[in-house]
Amino acid sequence: MSKYNLSIKDKKILITGAGGYFGQTIVKELNDLGAKVIAIVHSDKLEQFLKSENIKGVELYKINLYEKDTLSNKIKSLLDDHSKIDVLINNAYHFSQETGFNTAEAKLETMPDDYFFKGMESGQFWPFVLTKLIGNQMLLHKAGSIINISSMYGVVAPDEKLYTGKDIFNPISYSMAKSAVLALTRYTASFWGKHGIRCNAISPGAFPNTSGDSYNSNDDQEMLDRLKQKTCLNRVGEPEDLIGAIVLLASNASSYITGQNIVIDGGWTII
Repeated sequence: MSKYNLSIKDKKILITGAGGYFGQTIVKELNDLGAKVIAIVHSDKLEQFLKSENIKGVELYKINLYEKDTLSNKIKSLLDDHSKIDVLINNAYHFSQETGFNTAEAKLETMPDDYFFKGMESGQFWPFVLTKLIGNQMLLHKAGSIINISSMYGVVAPDEKLYTGKDIFNPISYSMAKSAVLALTRYTASFWGKHGIRCNAISPGAFPNTSGDSYNSNDDQEMLDRLKQKTCLNRVGEPEDLIGAIVLLASNASSYITGQNIVIDGGWTII
């Protein structure tokens, strides 16, 4: 019956974007469930969070994913420390004005090229290069699960009316990048399935960052109400809502699931 076991105890799980809104919760919950969590971060936010929550056992690697010249060597060094990664979670994305979030000039008709390319680099290149580098180790072991964090906006277009009169804004590069992540998921599943590697995606929807500790935080109650009204469950998502799907895809219980996209959106995209 171990084939259908949802346990992730002692699995080595590598996650990018581990200090972000989703990342902190994913790290905490997987660590609580007994996984050996390896976290790629670019700041001290996760370290501070772990200390505040008295969480032990998480390994942190500070790596700037924009530094392409040194990225491969830094990942190689990480793999020298960990000879077998069981699960890769591609979660990192750069939410900032530099990628066009919450700035009027990033509308389709006026978006600066540098905003666009930076958003596409973080949204497309990062999951690709981590899949390639970690995947090569998984190929040696003929085993592994890759979980890509996409978005419902990789599945459907944003509703323009939601943003009327608001400073909050999702740029075109985000939708394009998250759609590409789904293509990466299917491609990886198709080519690496014969080597025992599974690749799936999770697409969250209506998960506004209400923490107040980042550029992308949202405490606009009118906007939050608009988002709630778009879902069947009449609420927005919280990071904890992702954990069940992540545990399923990381565990042996999903051994016959690959190339799929699990949409976690409160029913937004079914209407």
